[in-house]
Amino acid sequence: MRRLLAPLPAALLVLSTLAADPVPPEKMQGVDFSGLDEAKKKLAVDILNENGCDCGCGMKLAVCRRDDPKCPRSPDLAAQVVKLAGAGKGRDEIVKTVLSPPSKFVEFALPAGSAPSVGSAKAPVTILHYLDYQCPFCGRIAPTIERISAEYPEAVRVVFKMHPLEFHPQAALAAQAALAADAQGKFVPMHKKLLESQKDLSRPRLLAIAEEIGLDIPRFTKDLDTGAAAAAIARDTQEAVTIGATGTPATFVNGRYVSGAKPFEMFKGMIDEELGWAKAGNRPAFTKGTNVRQASATAKGLDPSKVYELPAGDSPSRGPKDAPVTILHYTDFQCPVCKRVAPTLDQLADAYPKGVRIVYKMHPLSIHAQAKISAEAALAAHAQGKFLAMHDKLFERQSALSRETILAIAQEIGLDVARFTKDLDSHAFLPTVERETKEVVAIGSTATPTSFINGRFVVGAQPLESFKKLVDEELAKKSTSSN
Repeated sequence: MRRLLAPLPAALLVLSTLAADPVPPEKMQGVDFSGLDEAKKKLAVDILNENGCDCGCGMKLAVCRRDDPKCPRSPDLAAQVVKLAGAGKGRDEIVKTVLSPPSKFVEFALPAGSAPSVGSAKAPVTILHYLDYQCPFCGRIAPTIERISAEYPEAVRVVFKMHPLEFHPQAALAAQAALAADAQGKFVPMHKKLLESQKDLSRPRLLAIAEEIGLDIPRFTKDLDTGAAAAAIARDTQEAVTIGATGTPATFVNGRYVSGAKPFEMFKGMIDEELGWAKAGNRPAFTKGTNVRQASATAKGLDPSKVYELPAGDSPSRGPKDAPVTILHYTDFQCPVCKRVAPTLDQLADAYPKGVRIVYKMHPLSIHAQAKISAEAALAAHAQGKFLAMHDKLFERQSALSRETILAIAQEIGLDVARFTKDLDSHAFLPTVERETKEVVAIGSTATPTSFINGRFVVGAQPLESFKKLVDEELAKKSTSSN
């Protein structure tokens, strides 16, 4: 799974984080300060201007409420700040309760072991970085990790742990190559080359990289072919999965969990805080975490023990309406992980032609500029009976989505283009898109893709076997109840 909310572009991030003027309360969209006296209102406004949103955007909460009305986190956080200020709570208590970094008071006891690392083993801050060489978000965070090592050469040790995901076919071999290079003292150059070559991590490319960086090729080849590092990779992966860190990248700053490709500024804040505690000898007591959900206590999140009741409505679907298993699939046409899981849903539909109905729901993320118009286009095509044709074409052209591309697709799949264009330009289906987004965000789901199998959630592009396991369990329940 990939966390949905990615960092802003560097230029915009600088503007947002360095803005000198505080955001006035009237500019904070959706934040209700009514009922607060002037002193409490000033306290709430100051806190919102001083503390960052935890969605990963890199902005202060006040800036996020002004500039990103679709942010799924800042409205709830701002409301909590206002509520506690109104109740007479002090600044420190409010910040600790609501706005501390999600993992501030939870830490995970994960071993560095003999994994490749950069920096001194005696450094006061150790960062464990679990990655997958085919994961685009791991590629995105790589410059941040490199910058941390450059700016804190004595204070921070970065330990690289392997977590190749099942749905990345070349990730496991790439992890083998990284550790085989480490065995020859050349982990860093191999690591960089692997991230630069994410689109081709085939065996021939790995051997070419090994030659480029000056490895002993016969030794490297032997290690690769015999799976010399397989046990170490399996151990690293199991460490992360055991505590629920099933997505990449997953990073731990002195045991404190950071999910996804967060900006440098977030890491810097945590590192400087750790260094300050180390110098003063007053690091606070931390809860020993057993699952990363504990590190996101301020987020609503999804409860794995709960069955969610979400409406199928008249959303596009495939499979019989009376199927014993209904899958609600919330998707974003610009989300690369959504594209990756689409063929799995096709396989699922083929495997259970009478047992499964798949309902497609729209959840365009605010970080994807073309996601909303694509969702509207999909529903406009559905109105003409061609949802799946549009669905498939949107994913095929994911890297080049635009209004022009969408209109071209409409013509290709044989839509009434005049009617389609009118629906698109009048935003005929925007209320549906917004309703479906709101209904899933309301239960704590901020990632795409998220699927609900008879109400039981599956996040991310899980393999076919994971979906089939839940489907079979639901079919067995139905069979038992009917006997």
